[in-house]
Amino acid sequence: MPAAASSASSRTISRARRLSVGVALLAAFVALYAFSNRTALGQSLENSWARLYDVDKTLGHHLDFGGIVPPFTFDIETLVAGVGAAVVIALVRRRWRAAVLVAVAMPIVVLGTSLFKQVAGRPELVPSLDTEVSYPSGHAGIALVVTAALLIVAPPRLLGWCFAVLGAWCLLVLGGLQAEGQHRASEVIGSSLLTAAVIVLVDATTRRRGASLRDTLRSTRRPGRAGLAAAAVAAVAIAVIGAWCPVWWPMPFYAAAALLATALVCAAALLARDAG
Repeated sequence: MPAAASSASSRTISRARRLSVGVALLAAFVALYAFSNRTALGQSLENSWARLYDVDKTLGHHLDFGGIVPPFTFDIETLVAGVGAAVVIALVRRRWRAAVLVAVAMPIVVLGTSLFKQVAGRPELVPSLDTEVSYPSGHAGIALVVTAALLIVAPPRLLGWCFAVLGAWCLLVLGGLQAEGQHRASEVIGSSLLTAAVIVLVDATTRRRGASLRDTLRSTRRPGRAGLAAAAVAAVAIAVIGAWCPVWWPMPFYAAAALLATALVCAAALLARDAG
């Protein structure tokens, strides 16, 4: 097989794999909704810790009513400013595909979140004080969308700092949303599944040629093992701080959901980056 044909075939397989991953993420998004919202077992698992404590004493409540941490406040402004900045950065860096990816994928996530909430329901299958229909989380989606958009377009020399700052912000927001009682863990994870799925699918459809993940990692400054270990410890600590509430035992679940959601979207953003 000629080299050019082999290269084209490799790119075709890569696109097919990306599409299959995106479809799998969408399937997981729907499956999580079906279990957490449409089954008695799923509802009872999350309802078991609903309204068990005074939400006014959570860190999430102070982040919300303190008026200084978006998207608890200025949610739409945060979305527009974050995604708009990402598009501008991509255009300045002449990363045309990245600009299209961000400009297309992120509005799809936001509109998809709003549409799904209108179409999907949450029948009350078990007695609960919390019957709000809020799958997937819109506020978590804003934090995840802005984080992903900026990670996709960040210059390699700044990517590590972007991961640190944006990741910490996401962990605080996602943990705080759950601890304050605004959203359930399934809604935060569902938002990450939808965000990651759209990013992967739009990336696959816009990627004619581009760098592999190996090329992307080679062009990025990476910390050593000690740095990675320190980052992991810091991420867990920040997630726990964001999830702080007066009752200790829900905190690990809130923190784990925040970590999983943040890691999933950051991985999707990394996969969507071009080298350089």
